[in-house]
Amino acid sequence: LKHVVSQNIHISPSDLILTGNGAVLEDGHCFSNYFSGDIFKVLLFFRRSEQIWINTEVDFGQGKVIYIPICMNWIVIEFKQKPQKTIKNKLLNRNKFLTFSHYILEDDRTLEEYRLKEGSRITVFSYQDQEPNIMAGCYGAQNYPGDFFQRPGRSVFSRRFINVSAMPERSKSADKMEVNFTDGSRISNNGYGRR
Repeated sequence: LKHVVSQNIHISPSDLILTGNGAVLEDGHCFSNYFSGDIFKVLLFFRRSEQIWINTEVDFGQGKVIYIPICMNWIVIEFKQKPQKTIKNKLLNRNKFLTFSHYILEDDRTLEEYRLKEGSRITVFSYQDQEPNIMAGCYGAQNYPGDFFQRPGRSVFSRRFINVSAMPERSKSADKMEVNFTDGSRISNNGYGRR
């Protein structure tokens, strides 16, 4: 069991401590020494200083997917440097942001906070314009939360992710825009605010 766990979190089996039913599971013993029945709950312990490694996918779109081992203790800005070195180009410039599940990955947070797992896929999105804050001026800065993308930590919406498939298309009149969020709420430039 230790070897199976070790392969998933990339910590040496000798550094893992497993317990169950109030007892430490020792390497030389069979599970039958600790329980009888169909279900046995095992607790895993390791040192706080241990670095948990998992394998993730980073999807840049258009078929560009790379596989990267990451440390859960890293902050997001450290993680960004890893694919940058791997691909050796500017696929991760300032006009792009990383997402996982419904969250935008913020530079000062640890990967552990986002509960990434073995095989998790991180998706990279790009701004259409060269400068992210240009979006604020497309529909009027007073009506559009341009800061939401540029500095997500400052926005009340920073933990919610926009359903990109529902991003608005410019209408002929270009006088109204609406963004649908995955939690069912939406915002509109018709008097900006949640509806």
